[in-house]
Amino acid sequence: MSAVAITIIIVTVVVAILIVAGAAWYALDSDRRIRRFASSTDVVPGRPSSAPQSWTHSTEPEALLHQRLRYAIASVHENPTVSGDESASVARDQLDDAVVALDDQLVELAGNRDAPDYDTDLHRADAKVATLERLPGRIWGVSAQEAERDIVAVTATLRSDGDVPHPPAPDKD
Repeated sequence: MSAVAITIIIVTVVVAILIVAGAAWYALDSDRRIRRFASSTDVVPGRPSSAPQSWTHSTEPEALLHQRLRYAIASVHENPTVSGDESASVARDQLDDAVVALDDQLVELAGNRDAPDYDTDLHRADAKVATLERLPGRIWGVSAQEAERDIVAVTATLRSDGDVPHPPAPDKD
C-alpha cells in the first residue's frame, strides 16, 4: 500500500472521528439545555418567573398555562428574523414584558381560586396563551416588518383586559 493511500485512510478516519465527536457534543449540549429549560420556571428565557417551582411538572390549570406560555415565547425567541432586526427585537422585548405580566397574573389567579371571576379569568388567560402559541408559526418566514406587526398585535392582546376570542379547535382531518 502506498504512502498516499495510508495518508488518505488516516485523514478519513480522523475526519470521521471529529464528525462523530461533534455530533455527540451537540446532542449532549442540546439535551443539557433542554433539561435546564424544562426544570426552570423562567417564563421568558433568562428572566426569572414568580411561578412556584412545582409548576414545572404540575397539572393544575394555571401551571399548564404557564408551561404553554414558556414554550410559546421560547419559540418566538428562536426566530432568526426577529433576532436579526432591531425594531422587531424591540417589539419582542415588549412582548416579553407582556408575557411576564401574564405569567404573574397566572400566579395571582392560582392564589384566588375561590374568587367569583376565577373561571372567566382562567378562560381569558387560556385565550391569551393560545394567541401567543399561534405567533411563532405566523412570524416564521415572513419579513421583519410583518413579524413586528404580528408581535405588536399579540402584545396588545396579552395586555388587554377584555375578552379574547378563543381559537377554534383544530380540524381532525
